Amino acid sequence: LRSIYAISFAVAAMLCIPLLLIPSNMSTNTLIRCHQNAFRYFGGYPEEILYDNMKQVVIKRLLKQEDSTLNRQFEDFAGFYGFKPILCRPYRGQTKGKVERTVQFVRDNFMVGIKYNSLADLNGQALAWCNKVNGKVHATTDEVPFERLKKEGLSPLSRELIHEIHNRKTFEILEKNDRFSRQIFLRIDFCIKRM
Repeated sequence: LRSIYAISFAVAAMLCIPLLLIPSNMSTNTLIRCHQNAFRYFGGYPEEILYDNMKQVVIKRLLKQEDSTLNRQFEDFAGFYGFKPILCRPYRGQTKGKVERTVQFVRDNFMVGIKYNSLADLNGQALAWCNKVNGKVHATTDEVPFERLKKEGLSPLSRELIHEIHNRKTFEILEKNDRFSRQIFLRIDFCIKRM
């Protein structure tokens, strides 16, 4: 029996648009990959992202955020995209209420009684479930989450940070609209998958 981690992203000022990702571990590299997948799913990223005080994001948490020490790898990642990580105040659940409610919603409506053959199968089911939920009218707001997302003003993805997972070495920063860079991206991606 092994642990399964679930990362829930929720975007929107008035409505949670959930995305559930189920990685094989909870390393900083994995968290970064999950963020990149979420950015692709949502079609961009916000100016600020709220975080619980997890070690993949913050190494030393002090009372004031500016006095805290962020995980260097994650700080570099946030700096590359230009979003600001905001740390929740310790022991104040109300500072992250929407995400907490989303976690409960996922637990009650997706995870109960689910059967899967592999992590890939479970992630496929999670993505299909998120697409279904986000394509229906929300009972409280009377809005379709995917339609609401268009009003959020997310920063569009114009480039992606590519990093080699095994030795944590940054290979290349690639512009999506550069033909040569796309060729390098495909080659590096292929190499990473084969390792």
